[in-house]
Amino acid sequence: MMRNVILAAVAAALSGSAAAAQQGAPPDTRIAEATQILPPDLRAGATVVTYDAATGARNVLRQGTNFVECQPRMADGFTRCYNKALAPRRDLEAKLRAQKKSDEEISKAVAEAVKTGALPQPPKGMMAYRGYDKRDRIQNLWVISLPNATP
Repeated sequence: MMRNVILAAVAAALSGSAAAAQQGAPPDTRIAEATQILPPDLRAGATVVTYDAATGARNVLRQGTNFVECQPRMADGFTRCYNKALAPRRDLEAKLRAQKKSDEEISKAVAEAVKTGALPQPPKGMMAYRGYDKRDRIQNLWVISLPNATP
């Protein structure tokens, strides 16, 4: 029992240090990691961004040429790619996260910003790609979004 607790603590510490080490990885490594979940024909043209955790400021690691924007693995273990049209929404979410807002507060603020027109409505039909680095969830997930559509 104690051995399991110790192993779990070591695993948690290592995963946290791996995420911290990834933050200091060279940009080319982070770009490759961020885009690996995309279909091969989208990888070279994808924009890759990170956000400063303290301020929410956007940092462009590579400016792309297509419609996709990606984020390297974040503290939650996910790598994300999405349509560039969602960039203003991601920027707002990052700023609110830096202000230590809860997930619920962030969701409400984003919904209000869309309602008032401060954020554009999401485009009709787009793809999102998500990668995860552990076996306890789906590692590669591709999602087709159709906002306000019903079956």
